[in-house]
Amino acid sequence: MNFISKGRGVRDDYGQMAVYGGVDIDIKALSEAEWFWTKLGAIFLMFIEIPLSAAMDTVTLPITIPVTLSR
Repeated sequence: MNFISKGRGVRDDYGQMAVYGGVDIDIKALSEAEWFWTKLGAIFLMFIEIPLSAAMDTVTLPITIPVTLSR
């Protein structure tokens, strides 16, 4: 979601190519879960999703750092 192009029916804060933007999106999704079971399910999935997002965000640092600095 950090690299998705804007205007594809997604939120405005997605697709910004931010440094560790995938981890940021995951944490926002967890904090926005409203119901107990939704939050519980989100917490369970985040044990898998956040480490994978962190790994992929680390791999994409050579792309996201120049984009962030150019802003």
